[in-house]
Amino acid sequence: MKRRSPVCYGTCISRCFVFIFITFLTACATAKLSQSGQQKIKGKTFVVTGASSGFGRGVAVMLGKYQCNVVLAARRKEVLDEVAEEVRAAGGKALV
Repeated sequence: MKRRSPVCYGTCISRCFVFIFITFLTACATAKLSQSGQQKIKGKTFVVTGASSGFGRGVAVMLGKYQCNVVLAARRKEVLDEVAEEVRAAGGKALV
């Protein structure tokens, strides 16, 4: 049996990770929770890092729409206060 070099394994693992990561992002960006899914997470607490912009901000606001408790973490507190207001306006509870 021929042994593969460690570089080959690293490349394979990297490619698999990229594929899974892209698939995850695509699914998260387009999927909506069913009614039963919304009921399961309603009132639960989630910690969102990087919540001041981009994907983290979108996830935080979406969790607010599902009436979740959202703990927001990022480097810019001023922006987090704005995101917290968005979460509260959507129906969730936010903690900065």
